[in-house]
Amino acid sequence: MPISQHKAREANRKGKQTMISNPKTSVLLVDDRPENLLVLEEILADLNLNLVTSLSGEDALGCLLGQEFAIILMDVQMPALSGFETAEIIRAREATRHIPIIFVTAESSARSQVFKGYESGAVDYLLKPLEPKIVQSKTRVFAELFEQRKQIERAGEALRQAQKMEVVGQLTAGIAHDFNNLLQIINGYADIVVTKLDPEHSVLPAMREIQGAGSRAKELIQQMLAFSRQQVVDPMDLNLNDVTEEISKMLRHSMGDQVQFKILKEDNLKVSLLDRGQMQQVLINLCVNARDAMPDGGELTVETQNITLTKEEIEDRSWASESDYIMLRVTDTGHGMENDTLERIFEPFFTTKEVGQGSGLGLSSVYGMVKQNKGHISVTSTVDIGTQFSLYFPASRCTKETPLLPTSAPNEAPKGGTETVLLAEDDLDVLEQTANILQKAGYTILTAKDGQEVLQVFEANRDQIDLVLTDVMMPKMGGRAAVERMLQLRPALRYLYISAHNSGTGSIDFIQAKNLSFISKPYHPDELLRKIREILDAPTAQQP
Repeated sequence: MPISQHKAREANRKGKQTMISNPKTSVLLVDDRPENLLVLEEILADLNLNLVTSLSGEDALGCLLGQEFAIILMDVQMPALSGFETAEIIRAREATRHIPIIFVTAESSARSQVFKGYESGAVDYLLKPLEPKIVQSKTRVFAELFEQRKQIERAGEALRQAQKMEVVGQLTAGIAHDFNNLLQIINGYADIVVTKLDPEHSVLPAMREIQGAGSRAKELIQQMLAFSRQQVVDPMDLNLNDVTEEISKMLRHSMGDQVQFKILKEDNLKVSLLDRGQMQQVLINLCVNARDAMPDGGELTVETQNITLTKEEIEDRSWASESDYIMLRVTDTGHGMENDTLERIFEPFFTTKEVGQGSGLGLSSVYGMVKQNKGHISVTSTVDIGTQFSLYFPASRCTKETPLLPTSAPNEAPKGGTETVLLAEDDLDVLEQTANILQKAGYTILTAKDGQEVLQVFEANRDQIDLVLTDVMMPKMGGRAAVERMLQLRPALRYLYISAHNSGTGSIDFIQAKNLSFISKPYHPDELLRKIREILDAPTAQQP
C-alpha cells in the first residue's frame, strides 16, 4: 500500500474515533494531504479541542451530518470538491450554515481568490506556511464563541423546560384542589356509612370497595401535589445512607431474583436538610421504575457520594453554586429511553407503559419532591444500555443527623364534645357533611359560607364560640384573614384551618411556617374529631 494511502486511512480512522469518544468542543480539519492535517493537529494540540480530520470535501460533508463543529479549517485546492464548492454546500444547509470557515491555502492572496472565498462563506484566510500562533489564536476565538453560544442555548432550554413544568404544576395543583373537595365528600360519606352498617350487611363489601378506591384516589392526588411542590415538608438533617439502607431491606424482596441489587455508600456521607418520608418515596419510585425497565433482569445500583463541583461544572449547571453537595444516584441496565421520551420523562401522566400498567405520576412526583427539598435531578439514558438518575442536594452545615422520634402508639377512638364550633366552608356539600360529623359527635355547630359571613356570625356569638373551623381559601375573605380579625376581638380564641391545598399558596405557607393547626382534605372523620379535641383540650390557645 502506498504510504500516502496508509496515512489517509489512518487520518480518517483517527477522526472517526475522536468523533465517537471525545466530548470536547470539535474542530473540523479538511485537507487532501495527510501531512498537512498532521501539521494542523500539532499546532492545535494544546487547545484541548476535539480535532476531527477529513481528506476530502465529500468526507467533510459526511462528518457534518453526525456532529456539530465550532469551526472548520479547510484547504482550498482539493480534488473532486474544492474548498470553495464544499463551503457553498455547507452554507446551503440550514443545520451547518452558521459554522465559521477559515480557508487554508498555499496560493497567493489575490483579490479575486479572496473575494471568491468570502462569497462562498469563509470568514478568514490562513496562508501556508502557517504561523502557529495565528492559527491557534483564530481557532481559540471561534471555539470560545461556540462554547458561549452553547451555554446560552442550554440556559434557554433549561428556562423553557422550567417554565413548562411550572405551568403544568399550576394546572395540576388546581385540579388537585378541586378533586380533593370531591374526595372529601365521597370518602367522608363512605366512612360514615361503613360505621353505621352491621358487619354482616350485604352492602358492606361494596362500601369497602368504595373506601379502597377513595384511598387510591387520595394517593394519586398526593402524587400530583408532590409534582407541583405543594406537599407539607418536614425537613431534618438527614443522612441518605440511612434512607438507602432502610429502603434496600424492603426492596430486595420485591426486585426479584433476576435483578442484582447493589448499594455503593460513601463512608463519611454528609447530611442534608431533607424530608425523610419524601426521600424514602423518591428512592422507592426510582428503584421500582428501574426494575420495570429490566423485565428480563439486570443490575440496579444505588450510590451515595459527597461531591464538590468545580468551577467548570458549575458553569454547565445553572442550578449549582460553589458549595458541597450530596449525590444520590440510581442506575439500571434496562432498555433505556429515546431522546423524545427523556424530554417528557417528568411530566405528570406521561408514561411509556401499557394502559393500566402505570399512572404516569411516579417520576413526576419524584421531580416535585426533589425540587421541594431544594435539590436537582438529571437523567441520562442510552437505548439497550440503561438509565441513570442523579440527584443532588446541598450539604448541611450540621454534622449530625436529626434523631427520629419514637413511634407513637395507635390513637384511641376519637371523642366528641359539647362545645360550640363555628364552621366556615364555601363548598356547600363539604359544609353539610362536616357539620353532620360534628353534630353527631355532640358539638353545637354554627355555619358560614365565606369570610365575611364567618365574621358576622362570630360577632353575633362571640362569647359562645369555643373553636373556629375554617377553610383557608374562601371568597370575599380568606380563612387566615378572618381568623386574624377574630383574634383581635378574642386573643385566646382556638381555631383549626382546613384546605384542599397542601402548600404553594401564601396563606398555606404562612400557616405551615408558623406551625399553626391545620388539616388537609380529604380527611377522615376520626382524624378531624381527634384534631378538634386536641386543640380544645390544650392548656392554652395557640398564637399566630
